[in-house]
Amino acid sequence: MKRFIFFFYLIFISPNIFGQGLSNDVDFLTKINGLKNGYQPMMFLEKSDSIKLVSFVLDKIDDKDKQYHNEFIELRKFNAINKESILAIEENYILLILEEPSGKLRAATFGLNGKPIETVLIYDNALFPVYEFREYESRRFSPSKKYHFNPQKRSFTFSSIMKTTEIILKNNESQEIYLFDQEEYDETTNKQQLFINENGGFINYSYDYNSPPEINFGFIKLESNLFKDENATVATEYDNDDEEYYKIYLSRDKSAELVVDITHSEDLVMKIKMEEYQDVIDVSVFQQFKNILAINGDGDFCEIQSPFYQSKWYSIPLEFNVFCLEQISEKRQNEFINLTTREFKKKVKKECSPEHYSQIKKTKKNGLKNYILTSEISIKVVIKKKAQTIEEYVTFILANGC
Repeated sequence: MKRFIFFFYLIFISPNIFGQGLSNDVDFLTKINGLKNGYQPMMFLEKSDSIKLVSFVLDKIDDKDKQYHNEFIELRKFNAINKESILAIEENYILLILEEPSGKLRAATFGLNGKPIETVLIYDNALFPVYEFREYESRRFSPSKKYHFNPQKRSFTFSSIMKTTEIILKNNESQEIYLFDQEEYDETTNKQQLFINENGGFINYSYDYNSPPEINFGFIKLESNLFKDENATVATEYDNDDEEYYKIYLSRDKSAELVVDITHSEDLVMKIKMEEYQDVIDVSVFQQFKNILAINGDGDFCEIQSPFYQSKWYSIPLEFNVFCLEQISEKRQNEFINLTTREFKKKVKKECSPEHYSQIKKTKKNGLKNYILTSEISIKVVIKKKAQTIEEYVTFILANGC
């Protein structure tokens, strides 16, 4: 009898140890809620089921996808789902992100009883060799974020990416060279959206193509939707050596995207273009930020420009010719030089109004961080050629104050 009870206990707990299978029954919603609330780390979908594939973009990635899966894909081909896989639980459906072992991500809807509705590909990378060229195609939200779902609008936003390289023979070795002069697809040129209806169906696909504004340095150009009039004001200025550089005065919304922990916008993506790249050895991008002291008053804002903290240059990822401005973390926003509260109060009293001074005069030692803010973010593009190294700079001025 004891052996029988022990055997029954093992059968009962094994699904919670190894992951629970999900079948088409009324318990599906209960199991999903249990996963969402952290009662178990993962679950497997019903392996005998399949889900309908829907395609909207109809590019090479979709064509290749259909060759592998035809009109349906078996659920056993997906990894186990976890808490992060659950995007929405609505009245008539459940929205999940499903991942394949290859890394592909699909948005998928299921009925509350677990019945599969349909799925669409929202993230993928593919390589298409063409003679001496290679075409890299992707679908994603931005270089730093694979996908973006807006729960209020019930929509996904993504872009089609296409980049081309050439294989050349140099010193008896094959080298892969990116073609910087190509007009190609990425987050700066297209934005696509897809919505979900009340029954869990994917609808209202839209594709917007645009030519992003650019700033021209001569040897290179930078293109980005961040330079649009509604996002920023572009100004040309000169340094002490009479060298030209650009200052970009960002709108309040775009400034917030760089210092607040919110979804990274595809508008923060920038593209490097150049016509004479044959003797370019390497291209790299660096970012730097500046923190100052500032006090919000009653309809008035006082910035203390000195002293200030300026970070060292740090490298940010460059993919082919595309990079994304990085958000400044909360930890970095609090970085500053050694400054006593007495010195701070003295500065405010001298440079700001009596109202500002009254606001901060009781500040204690640990309260100084409340008045530190990030005022500028700079980008440095470094192009190493055989004969010289070229550096170009752009400074983004963040909108602060009331």
